[in-house]
Amino acid sequence: MSLIIPVSSATYDPSSLGLGKVVPPEKMEYFRKVWLAEEPLRQAQKKLDSMVQSHGQLQRVNDQMEGMDVKSDEFKSETEAFKNKMSQSALAFAKATIAAQEKLDEIEEQQGPPTFNSSSRRIAVNPLDTEKSELKQTPVASESFT
Repeated sequence: MSLIIPVSSATYDPSSLGLGKVVPPEKMEYFRKVWLAEEPLRQAQKKLDSMVQSHGQLQRVNDQMEGMDVKSDEFKSETEAFKNKMSQSALAFAKATIAAQEKLDEIEEQQGPPTFNSSSRRIAVNPLDTEKSELKQTPVASESFT
C-alpha cells in the first residue's frame, strides 16, 4: 500500500500574475518613492538603536564595577565619549526624520495623496484592491452547532 498521494497542480493564468494585475503600477511607484525617501531615516534609526543598546550594556558593566568597588576613570571617560557620539547620532536621526517628512510631503504634492483603504494618509494597510473581492460571512464554529 502506497502512502504517496498524487497532487495535481493548480491551473493558473500567467498573464494575470504580472505586477500591474494585482497591484496597480501607480501604487507600486508610490511605495517605491516612499521607501526611497525613508531609507536614510531607517539607517539613522538603526544606528541610534544600536548605540542605545550599547549604552545600556556599558551602563550595566559600570554598575557591576561600582558594585564590586572597582574604580576606572578611563572607563568612565570612554563612556562619556560614547554618550557624546550617541547624542550626535540622535541629532542625525532628528535631521533624517525632518528630511524624510519633507520628501514625503513633496511626493504627496507631486502625486496627490494616495488612496488606500486606510484612514492614515501614508500607511497602506493592504495595497491589494479588496473592493473587487467578494466577502462572504460564515458562521463562527460555535454558531454552526445549532
